[in-house]
Amino acid sequence: MSDNRLKLIIRLTFSILFAVLLLCLLIKDIGFSGYHEIVYTAGSINAQISKLFPESRVISSVDSMQIIDEPIYFTTRMSTKYDTARVQIKYINDCCHSLVLGMQSGDGWDYEQELLDNIDFNNLDWTSTVMDNITMWSKDDTKLDFSNLANSNNVASYNFSEGPDYLIEDYVDYKKEVTTNVNLISSFSFLVYLNNNLNITFNFSNASAKDFNVYDQFGNKILIETSSDNQYNLLMANISTGVYRVVVNTDLDNLTTSIVSKHKYINFLNQLNLASGEYSLVSNASTIRWQANDYTGLQIIKQADQEFNIKDINRKYYSNDLNEITYLEIPQGNIQIFSDGLFSFNDEYLLANIPNKISRINNDSDYDYLVAKYSKPIIENDWSINDITFDLSKATISQGKLRFIIGALGVSIDNPLSIKEIKVIYEKKSDQGNIWTEFIDYLKYCWINFR
Repeated sequence: MSDNRLKLIIRLTFSILFAVLLLCLLIKDIGFSGYHEIVYTAGSINAQISKLFPESRVISSVDSMQIIDEPIYFTTRMSTKYDTARVQIKYINDCCHSLVLGMQSGDGWDYEQELLDNIDFNNLDWTSTVMDNITMWSKDDTKLDFSNLANSNNVASYNFSEGPDYLIEDYVDYKKEVTTNVNLISSFSFLVYLNNNLNITFNFSNASAKDFNVYDQFGNKILIETSSDNQYNLLMANISTGVYRVVVNTDLDNLTTSIVSKHKYINFLNQLNLASGEYSLVSNASTIRWQANDYTGLQIIKQADQEFNIKDINRKYYSNDLNEITYLEIPQGNIQIFSDGLFSFNDEYLLANIPNKISRINNDSDYDYLVAKYSKPIIENDWSINDITFDLSKATISQGKLRFIIGALGVSIDNPLSIKEIKVIYEKKSDQGNIWTEFIDYLKYCWINFR
C-alpha cells in the first residue's frame, strides 16, 4: 500500500469519525429523546450552565458554594424547544426562613418564583399528605382530600390554584379616589384587591418608557401595556373579584411620585426603593433587609417599639423574626427595603392573611388545614434536596438561555447558604412529532433565539 493511499485512508477515517461526532452532538442538541440533563457541582465547569453570579456573593470551596449575599443568579443553555425545566438543588439552609427559586418570565426583574424551602412548612407537626407536588396538612387526624378543603372556611394555602377564592366580606372601594404619595425609585410590584374592576392612575417624574403587567391570582399574565407619559391610567373592567399582581417596570432615573385609586388594598410586594421623604409603613414580613446607598439614607428607623440604626452606606442590615404585623417609621427615606412579605402605606389595609400567600404558620395557628404547592425536601447526609418544575411556555429565552434566581433573604457571610449541586432537567411532552418535524422545530428555534 502506497504512502499516499494510506494517508488518504487516514484522512477519510478521521473525517468520518468527525462527521459521526458532529452528528451525535447534533442529535443530542436537537433533543430527539425529549430529555436533557445538565448538572453543575461545586468546583466543576459546565459550558451549558453558568457559575452562580454575581461572583462577589459566592465563596467557592471544594465541596460547596457558600452564598453570602442574595439574590444570586445562574443561566442554562436550552439548545432546542422543551416544555418544562425541572431544577433540583442540593443545599444546607441554616440561614433563612424561606428560600425561593425563580425563572425569568418577563422583562427586567420579572420572575416566576416558587418556594424551594420553608422552615415553617418543614417543621409543621400536623398530619400531611402529598399529591403531585401539592402537600395538604390537617391540624387533627382528619383524612385529607380536596373535599375537606372545599367544605372548610378555615384553610390556609400557598400558591395553590384550586384553593378557596379569597373574598373580603362586605368590601367596597373608597367613595372617592385617594392619592398615596409613594416616591418609589425604578421598578416595583404590588398586590391589589379588586372588586370587578381595576382602575389605578400612576404619576411619574419623567416621560421615559414604562411597562405595566397584570397577573391574576394564579400567576397568569392577563394584561400588558406600555406608556411614555408622565401620567398613566391602568384600567380593566368586568374581571373576577380577588387579588391581582401589578408589575411596573421603569428605569432607575424615573420616580413614581404617587398612586391614585379607589382601591383600599394596595400592598407592595417584597421590595421598595424609597426616595427622600418621611414614610409610615406596615408589613407582615418575617425578615426585612435595609440598605442605604448614600449618606442621606443613614437614619434611625422605628420598628414597632424598637429602634434600628442604619449607620453605614452600602451595608445590608437585617431585621429577623418579626411579628406577624410590624409598624415601621422611616424618617428620611433614601433607602432600599427587601422582605419576604408585603408593605402597605395604610395601616388599616394590609393583606396580612391572604389564604393563597400564607408562608408563615406554626402548630398553634388558627387554621384547620394548610395546602401548598410545596414538597418537603429530602434529607441526604445532612444535605437537603428539593426541586421545582417550571412551565417553559412562560419563560424568557435570551440567546438560547434561561435565567434563574435564588432568593435567600437573611443570608450573610456569617450565616451563609451552602449549595452543593444544581441540576436542570429539560423535558418535552410525550406527544412529540416525528424526526423530520423535530428537526424543523429545532431549526426554527435556532433561527429565533441564536441569530
